[in-house]
Amino acid sequence: MRSPTFNDLLGFQPPVIKGSRCSQSALATAGYWAVQKGHALSLRPQRAGVLRVGRGRVWVSLVGPHGHSPTDSGDWVGLPGQTLSIAAGQHAVVEALDSCDASLAWDFA
Repeated sequence: MRSPTFNDLLGFQPPVIKGSRCSQSALATAGYWAVQKGHALSLRPQRAGVLRVGRGRVWVSLVGPHGHSPTDSGDWVGLPGQTLSIAAGQHAVVEALDSCDASLAWDFA
């Protein structure tokens, strides 16, 4: 039995924007998925995992549980190589912050 892909887990197909300054092929690094500038990606994983930033900067807003400390607002800005743990069923909204697109990978915990 094959392992589920990012698309299987999230039910997501990266959108294609004609005329984008960033080529889709440049973003489609093996094992990573594009998040295009100006688009949000809504995640609600069935199993806990780790979101890994491959390219660009991303802003992730988590919907509970968070706020256990003054520095835990539920918002996270990720840079290439950084990771964020997301609990099973936790809702996360991801957006690209740079003028170009970002790329993400998902690993099950």
